[in-house]
Amino acid sequence: MKKVVLFVGLIILTCALVPIGSALLVTNPLANVAEDYFLLISQDKVSEAYQLTSRDVQAEVSLLDFREMCRESPLEEYVDVSWDYRGIEGKWGELQGMLETGDASYPEVFVFVNVELVQENGKWKIYSVDLW
Repeated sequence: MKKVVLFVGLIILTCALVPIGSALLVTNPLANVAEDYFLLISQDKVSEAYQLTSRDVQAEVSLLDFREMCRESPLEEYVDVSWDYRGIEGKWGELQGMLETGDASYPEVFVFVNVELVQENGKWKIYSVDLW
């Protein structure tokens, strides 16, 4: 009887973990792009970060304006991020989580972040980043 209960428990656990693992695997490219974007900005590699933005962003915001926006952002002091939500719908992706900064000039070391991404030519690009 104990073996049956253990076997059923393992089946239930596997059924619960497989969808979670699959979702993380599918959305991992979104997180990688966003984290690379944050890291590049924190390393003052703004031109490289700009290349990770979508065509729409680049059409509206020049590299010079983008550089200025980065200077006024807590992303310059990016330390880490943890994602609470990851989702994909068609060619659109979204990430939500907490961004950790190392800048004492900001009142909070942790900042809520929402990132929208769009798929262009098979690659995920940053469409918007909202911090609060």
